[in-house]
Amino acid sequence: MKKTNSVRNKKKEILISFVGKKDKPKGAILTLLEAKRFDEVNLIWTKSNKEETDYFKIAGYIEEKIYATKLCKKVILHPMQLKNVTDHNEIYIKLLTLCKNQFETRLNDINLTAAISSGTPSMHTCWVLMSELGDFPMILLQIYKPKHSEVPYVEVKAGTGLPKITKLEEEIFGLKPEVTLTINPPSLTIDNQKVILGAIEFCYYRYFLIRAKSREKYMQTRGFELPGEVLECIIEFHNESFPNQDQDILGYRKMKNKEEQITTDRFLPNRSKINKKIRRIFNNPNRSRYCEIESDGMKTAKKYGINLPPEKIKITK
Repeated sequence: MKKTNSVRNKKKEILISFVGKKDKPKGAILTLLEAKRFDEVNLIWTKSNKEETDYFKIAGYIEEKIYATKLCKKVILHPMQLKNVTDHNEIYIKLLTLCKNQFETRLNDINLTAAISSGTPSMHTCWVLMSELGDFPMILLQIYKPKHSEVPYVEVKAGTGLPKITKLEEEIFGLKPEVTLTINPPSLTIDNQKVILGAIEFCYYRYFLIRAKSREKYMQTRGFELPGEVLECIIEFHNESFPNQDQDILGYRKMKNKEEQITTDRFLPNRSKINKKIRRIFNNPNRSRYCEIESDGMKTAKKYGINLPPEKIKITK
């Protein structure tokens, strides 16, 4: 018997949630999964130095329970490095980056639901902010202990206009600087402050700024190499902005002639110099990180990009 179009085209139900210390032995995540079915569960764990809050172990415990009780057929664990689990500015940037990298290309085929009860209050707030700001489409579910036959979750509606959320929305929007890059003559200004970059640094930054302006996904490394398009762009951008400075681009041209790619060993020092120069013009690291070339992921699966809205970016000739 053939499947109908409605069955074939049914969107997959995807769940994502931070892992909290109260999720073991049975917390919000397992409670929700017993009441509502999902095709895929994504668990975000953060590093901790305390044995009682080893979120990787808690995530592994939840994963085992899900498979053992057949609550879902697919579970994916996502590490997230946070300096401060109560800093909503840092959490928001990392969380939005993760969602874009994992789900943006699948939005036509999935319904994404975030369980917002696990984790710190700041994590909870960031889920709501993401929905309120319209930065990423998802359903928000608040989970609580079931009473009698009641469904143990409720959907959190966007547009509530809560004073705290409204204030944080304004704060996050105000934190995002305005970046202007001029191709010729080459110049970079952030909030009208000039950032002096070397020729190669300027070309790298232009590459990532264009990706952010076009809402492209973060660039992903392939082992210890960058995609081939990066080398092509660096050479092209250098020819446009620095036509009389051949010395610093010679190595890149030789790589192209040998059909080699830019390695992370060559890229990362340039990235560090760029980010250091950007941080110098800010007193607030929460502002500078919006303009920096940030990284996401682990070791050979690193992704790099600038997490700035297109409306904050201007590229002129």
